[in-house]
Amino acid sequence: MNRELQRTPSTCRWLSYWLTSKTYKAIFSVLITMVFSACYYDNQEEMYPSLNPENFVVGTISFNSAVLPIMTQHCNQSTCHNSIDRASQIVLDNHADLLVSANDGSLLGSIRHTSPYSPMPKSAGKLDDCTIQKVATWIEQGALDN
Repeated sequence: MNRELQRTPSTCRWLSYWLTSKTYKAIFSVLITMVFSACYYDNQEEMYPSLNPENFVVGTISFNSAVLPIMTQHCNQSTCHNSIDRASQIVLDNHADLLVSANDGSLLGSIRHTSPYSPMPKSAGKLDDCTIQKVATWIEQGALDN
């Protein structure tokens, strides 16, 4: 009986030796390190800096080539904020009238959908971050008629 306990198949001996060896410990350590290093949470702003709205705008924003086309496309459509329909007595199709809404904060408040302003555009979803940032930068730069 004692002899039977001492006899183990060569495969079991090899496995027993391998599990207690330094090689096993090294391989196990490397695998554990790989598993935990794979559990890293990436920061989107660091990985894709171009998605940061502050990176959408470079240089001076022109009213005529940047802001007015945005207003024409999203705000001055029929029955909205144009000189003819004057929805809610707000006109956004020329610099003088747009300047009023820019200076009192209602323009940015509305397109950013912040309270207490009415979210605009009313019949569509919120404007994309790049478009909002263009308007915000134009206002920050003095809302010039350029």
